[in-house]
Amino acid sequence: MAGEPIPFNVPAGQFEPIYEIPIEENGGFSCDVDADSTGTNEDWGSGIVMVLTSPENTFATQLTYSPENGFNIFEIRALDDVNSYTYRSEFLRLRDDGAVVTLTLSWRDDGLIVYRGKDSNTQQGTGYIINPNQVFGAANVFASGVRGTVLCYRGEL
Repeated sequence: MAGEPIPFNVPAGQFEPIYEIPIEENGGFSCDVDADSTGTNEDWGSGIVMVLTSPENTFATQLTYSPENGFNIFEIRALDDVNSYTYRSEFLRLRDDGAVVTLTLSWRDDGLIVYRGKDSNTQQGTGYIINPNQVFGAANVFASGVRGTVLCYRGEL
């Protein structure tokens, strides 16, 4: 790990980028997140979203983390357009103990995407999806309705 954590404070109802890296066709990245909800509104929940995307097409894969109502909730999502989910699944729900959580996405050029969410108590959930239409060009992290810090770093599959 290198670098310093990036602070963020994004009000409920707003969606802001907090981290971006160019990526290769095979690779991975993780983010250590220390976040608290600043609240929700009728249109937005609170959370962190890691996104694999490319300007070449509209397909994207999202790994989300939401610290809400005393729980840490993790979801994986595949999109074929900006607001069109082809797959969406909650894969982990843990009691929020106030500690750092780690989100990880790793991928291969054939569309295999491995995801993981874990807390500092070694509780974790992991899985994979195959999104053959995914083109890998950039990895972004967005925040909505949360404040805290994020430290992201590259990894491998």
